[in-house]
Amino acid sequence: MTYLIDAAVIFFYTIAACAMCGATIVQAKFLKAAGLPLPNLIRRPWMGMAVMADHRRVFAASGQIKRFVIYGLLLFTAFAALVIGRSIQLDHSPF
Repeated sequence: MTYLIDAAVIFFYTIAACAMCGATIVQAKFLKAAGLPLPNLIRRPWMGMAVMADHRRVFAASGQIKRFVIYGLLLFTAFAALVIGRSIQLDHSPF
């Protein structure tokens, strides 16, 4: 029985890790479409906050709302998978 529990925990943690990686990729594409390419974001991470502060610039490119929704869903999926995996690991109900 413990092997099944361990497998379920690893499964949910894997889902969380994949969702976080996907969210990072979507965020990089989101900022690139807003006018901040990845090399500039890596060299000057504070520029990401400056770009995100101007909503007209951020959402001016086509498809930005879709990217933002996908980013939010991936973050929610990662959080939910972490909560469920940790609750299974500790043998507590997540609800």
